Amino acid sequence: MRKDILRRIVAGILTALLAVVFFVPSHDTRAAGTPIDEIETYSITVSLNDDGSMNCNYLITWKVLDDQKEGPLTWVKVGVPSDAVGSVRATTDTVRKAKLVKDGRDTYIRVDLKDEYHAGQEVTFGFSCVIYNQFSGNGSEMKYSFTPGWFDDIAVDNYVIKWKADKVSSVEPARSAAGGFFVWTGSLNAGEKVTVKITYPRNAYNFKVNTAVGFDLEAFGALLKPLGYLVVSAIVIVLRVMRGDRYDGEGGGYYGGHRHFHGGGGCACACACACACAGGGRAGCSSKDFYGTKLESARVRARLKAELKTER
Repeated sequence: MRKDILRRIVAGILTALLAVVFFVPSHDTRAAGTPIDEIETYSITVSLNDDGSMNCNYLITWKVLDDQKEGPLTWVKVGVPSDAVGSVRATTDTVRKAKLVKDGRDTYIRVDLKDEYHAGQEVTFGFSCVIYNQFSGNGSEMKYSFTPGWFDDIAVDNYVIKWKADKVSSVEPARSAAGGFFVWTGSLNAGEKVTVKITYPRNAYNFKVNTAVGFDLEAFGALLKPLGYLVVSAIVIVLRVMRGDRYDGEGGGYYGGHRHFHGGGGCACACACACACAGGGRAGCSSKDFYGTKLESARVRARLKAELKTER
């Protein structure tokens, strides 16, 4: 009897693992159909502090093309390269609040606007932040590779990247400094990215890694939450298997949740995108569920309670 129970438990665990691999739906971050927004201007100005951290000032003009699919524009998200970000603040009176948000694998600045914006309207909003630990060393040089947050569903009519020229030894794509800055401009299709590279002599600044930023207990708890759902789901499956049930891919219903994806990402690290890249997009991102496991806690508890009662 004990061997039979143990065999059922092992089978249940394997079933749970297979369910995670095969039955959790994949997602597509691109929204189908006509775009609902347009970014007319996307401007970022960067200067360095003595420790090598980046002072970043963002100024964006965002136009609403459609307010029916997701309602009026009330907040947006702009990708940043990692969670090593501090001193986030609004810089225009159109912003009610700007804050760093960690959403699963993504890190971004959430900008809450003071007003609602409908189809045909546009808003210019700005925020600033300090981004740490984005340099990489190579002999006598320190390098930055900066890819601003991009937008999978939104075209950018005009981007402007301004990097303060003080102490810079070289840049890529090549530019001549003008007015104390290296400036790159252009336009981007939806999902398209641009990367600039900046090199300094190692002794130009006192480059230091800041270990005091990048850890957030609340975000850590949010990261563990989906794992908790998987554990509960696995327990339910084990109980079902012990009872003799089989997983039905059509009617099992162990995993669920509303999924609605928008956004792109952003990277400023030396690698192409090995750091924690973040999404960019519209308020519809609030329902994002990377793991496909956004189960209501009350529903999970009720299901588990029912299974335990049945076992008795």
